[in-house]
Amino acid sequence: MAKSDKPIYELTQKQQDKMAFTEEENREQPLENDHWVISSYDSIHVRKMNIFEASVYTLRHRRGLYVFAFMFSFGIIFIVSLVIMLLHLTDPSRFTALGHLGKFGALSTIIAFFTSVAGVVLGATAGASDLSIGVLRNLVATGRSRIALFASGLLASVRVIFELMMVTLLAFGVASYFSRPNHSALTFSIMLRVDLWVILDVLTWTIISFGIANLFSSRSIAIGVILVGDLVLGGILSSFSSYPGWRQAFVGVTLRQIMPAALQPGATTNRIETGWQAIIVIVLWLGVALFLGARRAQKREL
Repeated sequence: MAKSDKPIYELTQKQQDKMAFTEEENREQPLENDHWVISSYDSIHVRKMNIFEASVYTLRHRRGLYVFAFMFSFGIIFIVSLVIMLLHLTDPSRFTALGHLGKFGALSTIIAFFTSVAGVVLGATAGASDLSIGVLRNLVATGRSRIALFASGLLASVRVIFELMMVTLLAFGVASYFSRPNHSALTFSIMLRVDLWVILDVLTWTIISFGIANLFSSRSIAIGVILVGDLVLGGILSSFSSYPGWRQAFVGVTLRQIMPAALQPGATTNRIETGWQAIIVIVLWLGVALFLGARRAQKREL
């Protein structure tokens, strides 16, 4: 059988006309510094987005990364909550309900930890991906300032992890509130305070991770420094009932010190008693990480 000379993929006349119009339009109106063109040749769809939207698009379309972040922020707590609810249905006298105050506090701590891990990975990826895949030089060549690129990556990582975190907190909050036992101590105000602390914890680690990734130009170093250096070490230090005051300089310890009362079953008088002390420590960590990361991004040779 003779081979056909017809190409495997052939554009229709309508698609050819649309492509020709798009190419002519792009030649007449050059790409602006603050826009990227994302095109899909299967549908010949061309659209413009600003640098922030492009950064968000990039993070969301890294399938492996996004699935990992989703599973750590939502998947784990969904499975654990489902098991708890099933166990309570089978034996209510032995297993407490999901809406029990103690159970809610323990699961909220789990949400904070695993979502913080997802935030660290997202922040580190957003901070070092452009350099690691070799597109940073092209982005700088468009005329956009490096600080603008730094800010867009930071805001993109915060937005993506914030969206995942809000889905998790909303689903968990609704399930916990409507599964409360009679005369439960869990109230809406307690849930709100816990959720606000979880948001602060996750966003703090995400932003610090982004700054460190820019500082060392490496995602793996940033993840290792944070997960081993403070997330784990901070958890160990905060478990001691008495420790020198200098240990409160660890942002992980400070975040645990300002946990709502529902998450502190064994609270002692050694915890930070004034909110402004915790605010100073957190702001210093965020400020130093972002300053060093931005400075490195601005001075980095490409």
